[in-house]
Amino acid sequence: MKGGLRMNRLIGYARCISGFLTVLTAVATLSLPRGIAARTLPPKQVIVTNSSSQPVPIQGSVSVSGGVTINPTPVNVKGTLSLAPNSSVNIGNPAGTPVLMSDIDNAARNPFQTQVQVNFGDGDATDSASFTVPDGEELVIQYVSTLVDVPAGEKVLCSVETIGGCHDVTHQGFATTVARSPGAGMDELSGGQLTTIYADPSSMVTIACSRGPTTGAITTTVNVSGYLVSASPAACPTPTPSPGP
Repeated sequence: MKGGLRMNRLIGYARCISGFLTVLTAVATLSLPRGIAARTLPPKQVIVTNSSSQPVPIQGSVSVSGGVTINPTPVNVKGTLSLAPNSSVNIGNPAGTPVLMSDIDNAARNPFQTQVQVNFGDGDATDSASFTVPDGEELVIQYVSTLVDVPAGEKVLCSVETIGGCHDVTHQGFATTVARSPGAGMDELSGGQLTTIYADPSSMVTIACSRGPTTGAITTTVNVSGYLVSASPAACPTPTPSPGP
């Protein structure tokens, strides 16, 4: 009888312990976190340091705002590198490796000057002389000067005719004034004027002069100076004849 009671008590204790463990396990399971929220970190500056043998490749469009220092590591840029408004670019090269530059607005200039003589026969009121611009060169005339001995009281006026940009234009107003009167009924006239006159490659530059009165034979010396710039021959259109009446 007593043995049966003890057995029942042991079974009851076992059931109690089993139930307690079940409850404890459930509580522990419910108390565990179901997930960990991702932490949001503030943005941080990223600094890339590469050796010259492993430059950082950049491909596509890159916008730059603020200051950027690249020294001494080169950065290969393929595509478009855009700078924000008012950005500055500083290039610091040693004297041994200077930055090569080209002024596209002022091509290489070669000095040019020539002299022509306009000869008047006795009684001639006008005469002219000309020269040809070298092939493959655009002529820019910067100064024109004149010198002539004439009978006292005679006046001489000259003009320069060129074809520039396919347009034939005559530039007037190269006047002469009395420089001195050496005597013997003669005056020495001279004049000079700064200009910017263009003449296309292989075109003709004509110096034309007129005088009055027309007494005697005289020679007007005209000096032209400026510079030449390499240029392709102008593709000037062929003039179309005007239709007849």
